[in-house]
Amino acid sequence: MGLTVNTIKTEVVCQWSANIPSTPPTFTAAGEQLSVVPSFRYLGSILSEDNAIDNEVQNRIKQASAAFGRLRRRVFQNKNLHLRTKVCVYQAICITTLLYSCEAW
Repeated sequence: MGLTVNTIKTEVVCQWSANIPSTPPTFTAAGEQLSVVPSFRYLGSILSEDNAIDNEVQNRIKQASAAFGRLRRRVFQNKNLHLRTKVCVYQAICITTLLYSCEAW
């Protein structure tokens, strides 16, 4: 028993501090070349070669907005729910979605 790398699913992002080489390096695992990509999703966050967080922040805003939209009619426009309940739902769902993995930014 051991770790088996799935070379079809494995991707590499190179993050450079300053001088980007003209030809990207190649990476191999289990004798097969891995694909080098400009960005990919890891544990729900977008990692990119330029270390920019703009795409990740925009993605988080989009997801939080979608979560709010799904709850708008049922929760936030419901006149039978107390404001305190609405705030709790907002913090539990929308804010949590927005700030997920923010410690990695």
